[in-house]
Amino acid sequence: MGDIKFNAIGKSVPRNDGYDKATGRGMYIYDYSVPGMLYAKVLRSPYEHAKILSMDTSAAEALEGVKAVLTPFNGPKYNKFSTAASSVITPAHLSPIKDQFIVTAEPLYIGDEVAVVAAVSEKIAEKACKLIKVEYEELPHVLGVIEAEKEDSPWVHPEYKDIMKHNVCGDIVQMGRGDVEKAFKEADYIAEATITLPIQKQCVMEPCGAVADYANGRLHVVCNTQTPQMCKMMLARVFDLSESKVRIDAPYVGGGFGEKIGFAQKAEVIASIMSMMTAAPVKFMYTREEDFIATDTRHDGIGRGRMAAKKDGTITAIDVHYRLDTGAYASFGALISGIIGALGVLSCYRAENVAFNSCALYTNRSSSGAMRGYGTPQGTVVVETLIDDIAKQIGMDAVEIRLKNTTRAGDVPLMPCGSTALNECIEKVAESVDWKNVRGKKKTGVIRKGIGLAAGTHCSNAGPDFVDYDCCEMRIEGDGSLTVC
Repeated sequence: MGDIKFNAIGKSVPRNDGYDKATGRGMYIYDYSVPGMLYAKVLRSPYEHAKILSMDTSAAEALEGVKAVLTPFNGPKYNKFSTAASSVITPAHLSPIKDQFIVTAEPLYIGDEVAVVAAVSEKIAEKACKLIKVEYEELPHVLGVIEAEKEDSPWVHPEYKDIMKHNVCGDIVQMGRGDVEKAFKEADYIAEATITLPIQKQCVMEPCGAVADYANGRLHVVCNTQTPQMCKMMLARVFDLSESKVRIDAPYVGGGFGEKIGFAQKAEVIASIMSMMTAAPVKFMYTREEDFIATDTRHDGIGRGRMAAKKDGTITAIDVHYRLDTGAYASFGALISGIIGALGVLSCYRAENVAFNSCALYTNRSSSGAMRGYGTPQGTVVVETLIDDIAKQIGMDAVEIRLKNTTRAGDVPLMPCGSTALNECIEKVAESVDWKNVRGKKKTGVIRKGIGLAAGTHCSNAGPDFVDYDCCEMRIEGDGSLTVC
């Protein structure tokens, strides 16, 4: 093969976008504008669950500078959708869940969109939203996974009564191997844990936003999605457009951490439909408040687990159950409930007997979706708590018990493990923090520092739960050269 020249690896290579970002020259969506651009603002529901009995938009429409008002009762036709990329990358036979409207006559959480105004300025659009008169009928609501799972609790999506279990988003995911109950009966040590998983919010530097321009049957959207290709595919399906007639430009993300995988929440669809209604480019930016009340969070819920082990520290069984709160809409909920098992529970340790049971549940709160780690943190925290407990019961070092039980090359936890350097990683970490001397050292004083260790794995892609894609464009230039992008 000849000599390999490492002209980039291990060296500081200037980023193409570094100068623009460092000098403020880079155009984020917040900075972006085009001639004749209108501004969209959203009217949101004040109730966890309600039905709109009447809506009077006459005063808003009469306000000078207002160009269009979208309600659940007017506007161009479009298809139900999901803001999550899983709506286009989930294999067809798994039926990706599409349960959202751009605006709805039956809002399912405080903050759900019920109307959109497009006007010549943000202030006029905001004023027009306040002029819309809405009469609501409050309906029963459900909050939290414990309540949602009760058979007598209200259905969040009654349209799924015939195909889903009570408030379950998708299916209950069950995976495993071996005879778990037998392993627990024969175990020398057993650990149990119930952990309440908290809500976490990304709080990105630039909230979700988009500028859409629909003209001549073509849709051009400039937005801060993390996944431009998926966003293009999704918009084409929402509005029944050929993908060749949808163009996505995503100059800078402005922070995403999962919140902008797929659509940047509803920014693209709101801007697009208002452009269709007004025949003008339309910009829609979430405010910081809207970012907190109406965009995806990390899934919260409850994780329960048991672990069995022999006296020598060999883990013989892991049994983990999760109930996740996916909120009012599916987003990534159905997938993440499976990813927790595939990555957080089944992958790191080679127990012969494993049981996993998990599902995402609909509730009347803002949706949960992708966030840094994509299910791995929720799965890892329960298993790592259990293995620490087992080590403590046996009197075994927390590093030693992990090194003894990690998955090895050739194992098949869910998919075949071709290679792993987990033990090497654990050993290097332990050495770097002087684990043997620091761990368990008695502390005194008001301020005390502890040390702990946990292991986890995360996906590259995330098969077999969903697939990814590749695409390229090849162009022969006038001078005969080939451009591939």
